[in-house]
Amino acid sequence: MEEFSYRVIFSRRRSISIIVSPHDGVTVRAPYRTPDATIEKYVQNKSGWIKKHVEGFSKLTRIGHEGRLGAEESQMFLRRVNEIIFKYQACNFRPGNVVVRPLKTRWGSCTSKGKITINSSLINLDEKILEYVVVHELCHLRHHNHGKEFHKLLGELIPDYKAIRRELGKYLIR
Repeated sequence: MEEFSYRVIFSRRRSISIIVSPHDGVTVRAPYRTPDATIEKYVQNKSGWIKKHVEGFSKLTRIGHEGRLGAEESQMFLRRVNEIIFKYQACNFRPGNVVVRPLKTRWGSCTSKGKITINSSLINLDEKILEYVVVHELCHLRHHNHGKEFHKLLGELIPDYKAIRRELGKYLIR
């Protein structure tokens, strides 16, 4: 049999799908009334793909911390973030508000109103990674997507952003 467990979620859908997540494990989504044997056969057929992805997640380094940063630690980290923003002031980025807090699935975010949120787990990583995430979010102030113009601007500000992004991809938020 297989070397992994999975959970099944039945819903109004037409096909079976498999989702492999570092946090939730393996989830199979299936239409209502799909026989267990059909689901089992589907999972067996996809077992190589599932194992490949599960093993890929095991190679990632989990980072994060329990709960929120302390007040002093949070202020110091926010100061580092603001220093990075100041470094790029010539680009006329105008973030509305900057917040540092634990995020479960993202390194940072930028709202349409200009609020930038940075994951406090970045405190554990290299300064160049923090700078990349902050500048990435600053670029969203000008381009609210990940299109060509966004990447062109990001590349002008951080020429080696692709290498830094690959390095960031080695980490997983707890």
